[in-house]
Amino acid sequence: MLREIGSTADALTRAVPVPHFVPALEAVVTGADADLGLRLLLRVLKAHAVPVEKEQYDRLPALGDLLAHPGRAVFEGLHVRWPPLDPGRRDFVFDFGLSALASLFSGPWGYEGTVRENIERLVLADAGLAPGSQAAVLLDDVLRLRESPLSADTITTLWLAASNGDPGGGVDVEGRDWLGRIADVCRERLREVAPGYEAAPVVPRAHPAGLTEEVRGELREMAPALATRTVNSHGHEVTGSAATNALEQVVGLVDPDLGFRLFLRVLDGLSVPLTRERRGRYVSIGERFGYGEYLVSR
Repeated sequence: MLREIGSTADALTRAVPVPHFVPALEAVVTGADADLGLRLLLRVLKAHAVPVEKEQYDRLPALGDLLAHPGRAVFEGLHVRWPPLDPGRRDFVFDFGLSALASLFSGPWGYEGTVRENIERLVLADAGLAPGSQAAVLLDDVLRLRESPLSADTITTLWLAASNGDPGGGVDVEGRDWLGRIADVCRERLREVAPGYEAAPVVPRAHPAGLTEEVRGELREMAPALATRTVNSHGHEVTGSAATNALEQVVGLVDPDLGFRLFLRVLDGLSVPLTRERRGRYVSIGERFGYGEYLVSR
């Protein structure tokens, strides 16, 4: 706590019109309680809109965790100097992008509200992240698929398989039209929180050597198990074989990272059992893609 106060002492002195405030805060930490010191530091940072650099912002939640503070109690209201939005970031704690959206539409227990409201559930879920982060990565996934050589039928099959049969709250949409609806919500969010943001042209993303073939190999190994399952919802039927073919096209023609995340989503949605060894391989692949701690294991 003393190091944290010291790192922001100059900014606090400039922002807080109270003499000797910083030594008083340090005295709280050393003479009373570090927990109280953290809460007072956060209150002052927020009340006086003291700019917090991203490096310090990353440290504050860790301190809060040590003292059992709820995450929102730490980060809500802080004036953070966020770095530029990065559609290539992959260190989200849980799933993100199109695979995360598919899980929100999966089955009656996941879908809530209107189609738009369900998309907004993801693009607004930036708590603890740079505003617009979720919209940026989802838009990147969507544009990669929309601008790919995949047929509209393949994209529709992919969504139906990943969302366990729901084409969007029961709305029958053609593949690229559906992606366009998602993209519109993402762009609205980005215009609101990051007006200068422009989605970069879609180019192949660099990945560690061999990952594309490794993902393709895992997909082909699971093809027999997927072939025994069928998605049938809202009058749409997708066989496991069709889902496997669509996923393989994503891995080879679009992006192995997106293909792997959608593959995990399909396995989860269809309740395909995994051996401990295979699960360990998937965790390893996720680490090499840069995924956060729980994306694969969850």
